[in-house]
Order: sequence, then structure tokens, then C-alpha cells
Amino acid sequence: MDLYSTEEKVVGKWTDGRNIYRKTIYADIPEINSSAKTTNTYISHGILNFDMCINLKQMFYSTSSTLNYYHLPYVNGADFPGSYTGVVMVDKTNMLYRVINDTWAACRLCFVLDYLKTSD
Repeated sequence: MDLYSTEEKVVGKWTDGRNIYRKTIYADIPEINSSAKTTNTYISHGILNFDMCINLKQMFYSTSSTLNYYHLPYVNGADFPGSYTGVVMVDKTNMLYRVINDTWAACRLCFVLDYLKTSD
């Protein structure tokens, strides 16, 4: 089901009969210069009773005058060998957005998170 909202919505059933929820989350990130290092940013998803992420779509776009859209994870091997940008972990309260060996201007992140809850 294609249903997107910043509010939590039921979008289906999991194999064990539990509801599958979806939430769209935005986060504004300042300029990141991670050349030759790793930058971690924790982004709160604000979901109560979070149990398990079953699907995560991620993208970002530049907030500068030239709007460039990128799907994540993004690997920029041509300009920055060994680089990586994207969410690497979702836990009970946060998503961990990681930039390795890369530099980005300020950007807006968009995540579409499908997940299960421990209870409704």
C-alpha cells in the first residue's frame, strides 16, 4: 500500500498477524565534512513501542540553490574512495545516519520506515 505520512499509519499485516506501521521522518542536517573520518548523527524516530524495522527507504536532497536528490545509501567511490552515506542502524529510539570519508553541504533527509511494534 502506498501511504505516506509523518503520522504513524497501519499499512499491512506481518507474517505473524501483527500490524505493519509506516512513518515518514524528515531531518535537516548541517554541512558535514567527513573527509578521512566518520561522522555519526542520531535521529530520533519518535515511535513508541518500536520492535523491529522491516523496511527503510532513504533519500536526501541538498538545501542549497541547486536541488540534487540522492537515494541512500550513497557510495561516492569516484570522488572519495571508501565513502558511504546512509542509515546503518535503527534501534528502539533512533536511526544512526553515518557519513564516512565524504563531504556534504547542508541537506534534508527523508526516511520512510516500515516497522512492527511490541504492542498496539
